[in-house]
Amino acid sequence: MVWRRPRPHEPEPVYQGQPQSAWINSLQGGIVGIDNEHTWQSLFTEDEVTILIKALEARDTRSQKVYRAVWHKLPSALRRRPLPYPAQSAEDAHVTAAVIIGFLREDAQSAIPALIRVLQQDDMEFARRRAVMALPEIGPRDKRVVTALREALNDRSPKVREAATNALAQMSPRVRSMK
Repeated sequence: MVWRRPRPHEPEPVYQGQPQSAWINSLQGGIVGIDNEHTWQSLFTEDEVTILIKALEARDTRSQKVYRAVWHKLPSALRRRPLPYPAQSAEDAHVTAAVIIGFLREDAQSAIPALIRVLQQDDMEFARRRAVMALPEIGPRDKRVVTALREALNDRSPKVREAATNALAQMSPRVRSMK
C-alpha cells in the first residue's frame, strides 16, 4: 500500500532519520520500529489520523484479490520474472492502521467509527482483533466502544472474543459506571 500525505508540498515528519512513511512500512512487516506511544503521537497530527482512517476504509477490488491469490501459486521461476509483487491487501492495511491508532490513544478518537466498522465487517480475524485492542485505547469512556466490544463477545472467532473479553475487563471500572 502506498501512503500518501494529504499535502505533498509539506515535508514529511522525520524521526530518528527516517520519514513517517518508513515507520508505517516497518509496522506492515510486523516490525514495530518504535514502541513508545508518545513518539507515535509526535509523528502523527490530525491530518495523518485522517490517512489512517482512510486506510481502515480501504477495500480490495476483485482483480486485486484474484491477482494476490494467483501470484502466490505461480511457480517460483515465473515469480522471478518482472511481475509486480502483489500490493498490500486492504485487510493488512486495516491491521497496520489499527495498531498505529491504538498507539495514538485518545488523540485518534475520530477513528472510532472506522475501527468499529472493521470490527463488524472485516473478514480477516487479525484485523478485527487489532480493532478490538485499539478501541479501548482511543475511546476508554466512549459508549460506542463499550457497545462494540460487547457485540464482539459474539464474534465468530474465539481470538476476537477473547480479545474483547480482555478489553472489557481492562475497562471494567469505566464500563460499570456507564450502565
